[in-house]
Parts: sequence; structure tokens; C-alpha cells
Amino acid sequence: MSKFEEIRKKYLRETREKLSKKDIGGELILQSFKSLKEVEQSINELCTKLREWYGYYYPELEHENKNNEEFVKKVLENPKRKISIGYELFKEKDVKQILIFAEQIQNLFNYKKKLEQYLDILIEESCPNTKVLAGSSITCLMLEQAGSLKNLMEMPSSTIQLLGAEKALFRHLKGEGKSPKFGFLYGHELVKRSKDKGKIAKLLADKISIAIKIDYFKGKFIGDKLRKEIEKKLTTNSKPQTKNHKSNYETYNK
Repeated sequence: MSKFEEIRKKYLRETREKLSKKDIGGELILQSFKSLKEVEQSINELCTKLREWYGYYYPELEHENKNNEEFVKKVLENPKRKISIGYELFKEKDVKQILIFAEQIQNLFNYKKKLEQYLDILIEESCPNTKVLAGSSITCLMLEQAGSLKNLMEMPSSTIQLLGAEKALFRHLKGEGKSPKFGFLYGHELVKRSKDKGKIAKLLADKISIAIKIDYFKGKFIGDKLRKEIEKKLTTNSKPQTKNHKSNYETYNK
């Protein structure tokens, strides 16, 4: 065996060892979340087709059920038409094909629920602290925007606060609008409840920044403690405190 082959095998072995020890929790969350969005988009598109197709047979049913999942369930029940403006020339074989199509959509709805449960478990395993603070949906959105768990961990709280508001931020930088105060965090229940949404979003981003670092480095669970601190601020309507991080130069040169 040549010297080159020995070195090559050595580095291949080391690479395999590093890859086998790598935590891919963040990547699994991202792939599952993207798959979930694809499934949801497919369901919406297929339900649109089902409404059009079934509308030839029983158009009144569409107006009675605006919710897609409820509409599919109703179609599968195959309700008998009483007085309908639908086509009278529909045969049994025509209706049967519509029901088969609706059944496949129902299967997608069932799979969507299972995928949501699996995704929730992944987040609980990899980002328990962040999940308690941000919730599963916002955690996924932030991870997707950041690109990876490591990238999100390295972001300052000010960037986390504005994730999802990039377009508004760019408009502001071009002098075409006000500076945004939040992005994905706008949908957070604590932000919605607050009168001063900007301040609570800032405080929430600060705590999420701490939580995601603890999750990344597999630290202890303190998510409930961090959330209580936010809720206390929200209850008392006090001004969120921000720490004044002094540089080493300022610290040692008073």
C-alpha cells in the first residue's frame, strides 16, 4: 500500500467518525418542515380540483363547507342530492372516481397529522428550550430562514427579532418605510397579548437567543424559567431590561 493510500484511508476513517457523531437534529427538523409545507400545498391544490370536479355533480356542497378537510369528509359520505342545479347525467362510475380522488386527499390529511406529530417530537428532542419559548411553528420558521441550527445559534438577538421581516427591513434601509420591530415573532401569543409589541418581541428574541444556544450545546432545560421571566414582564407591563454589555477595554480601563 502506497503512502498516499494510507493517508487517504486515514482521513476517510476520521471523516466517517465525525459524521457519525454529528447531531443532525436541526437538519431533520428542516427537512420535515419543508416536507410538511409541500404536503399542505399539495392538499390545497388537490382540494381545489376536487371542489371543481364535485361541483359539476353537487355544487351546493361547496358553499356549505369552506373548510377543505370538512369538505373532503362530506364528499366521502356521498350525500344524496335533493334539489340540485348539478348535472343530471352523472353516472355511478363518474361519482365513484370522484370518491376515489377524495379518498386519496383524505390519506394526505392523515399523513399531514402524523408528520406534524413527528416534527413536534423532533423539536422537543433537539430544541426543547426554544420550543417552550417560541413554539413549534415559529421555531421551524426561524430555522428555515437561518438555514441551520448552528446559523440560528450564532445570530444575535436583534437578528432573531427581525427574522421574517427582511423585505420590510430592506425597504427601511432604502428609506421607503419604518424600521420593522418583529418578523415571525408577530405571530407569538405573548406578542399578540402585549400593548407594546415591539418591546415584548425584543425581550422574547433575547430569551430565544439564550435558549437556542443552550439547545445547540445540549445544556440544561431552563425554557420554563425563561418563559416565566417574559410573562412576568408582560403582566407587570414593566419595561424590558437590557443588559449593557461592556467591552473588555471598558471593563479594565475605568
